[in-house]
Amino acid sequence: MIKTVVMPILFALFIQTSACSNEHPPEQPAATGTRSTKNYLTFLPAETNLVFYANLDEIRQTPIGAALSAEFDATHADEEDDYLDFVAGTGLDIKEDVYEIWLGLIAGEGDESAGGAIIKGKFDEDRIVNYMKNEHKGEVEETSYRGHKIYMIEEREKQVTFLDAHTVMVGDKIWMQAVLDQSANQEKNVLDNPIMSELMAGISDGNQMWGAFNMDELSDKWAGQVRKNSPFKGTESIENMKSFVFYSHFGDKADVFLKGNFATADEAKTLAEMLIGFKAMAKLMISNDRDAIDMLNDIEIGTDGTTLEISTSIDKEFVQKFKEKRKTFSGGPVKLL
Repeated sequence: MIKTVVMPILFALFIQTSACSNEHPPEQPAATGTRSTKNYLTFLPAETNLVFYANLDEIRQTPIGAALSAEFDATHADEEDDYLDFVAGTGLDIKEDVYEIWLGLIAGEGDESAGGAIIKGKFDEDRIVNYMKNEHKGEVEETSYRGHKIYMIEEREKQVTFLDAHTVMVGDKIWMQAVLDQSANQEKNVLDNPIMSELMAGISDGNQMWGAFNMDELSDKWAGQVRKNSPFKGTESIENMKSFVFYSHFGDKADVFLKGNFATADEAKTLAEMLIGFKAMAKLMISNDRDAIDMLNDIEIGTDGTTLEISTSIDKEFVQKFKEKRKTFSGGPVKLL
């Protein structure tokens, strides 16, 4: 199992700055929101319409981060031996040695999309590559592009390159080459994209996890999938969402905020009312469970002009309650989780 989970993580990450050579490892500024991560964002192509960031190093040092990590470890306890074998083979302990992650996606028409990520941490290229070759004998191809060694496992159709001991880049071939071309030629980047730049500028510093999505190219397909896979109908309004951002600050608790922007206030209100109705229906389904109802009551839904706003807070008590109430939320005619 760990091979199918960890290798795609290594095969989903990206690049940093042209100063990131083997002789000059990158500085490691504490990323807080978008301002201190701009040096990494400048290597995402201008066409990027989805960006996700997580400062894992800061998150796991917080009380709520530690609680979430402990819950994750307990849930995946049966994979511990497999994981320890991976650590022994690669020298990479993902729980400690991966510091920050930037994900980017360029969504084209239909199902066409290309993406990948930058991972910042501590990496031993030789050990990781040898592990890949031993686990996938005869399947690891090695090429080069713009002076970088590129590794690819045939069956995964993803590529990975090590810029230095601190930075790994992983992604689709087209996306990898676009990023390397863009960084070499100093072409326009995602910060030159007026829509994405405005969305990211609205995310305050201090949030250790955030995402920004230009939904104009994505919403139709997204809404179609929601309609196809969910028994809850009425998702037509999602198609009208122009953009979506979320951000979360981790400390004693995780404060989570989600905002979806629409062309008109009526569209935002329609989706808000739909979600409030869905929440009320869920409370009826679990009317005999006070704790579960309290969890739902903590989710606030409203609008501010053309923006749908959703917020909640997650603390260690919530994590424990969630674990206990998961069966409650996943039962009934409409499964919430």
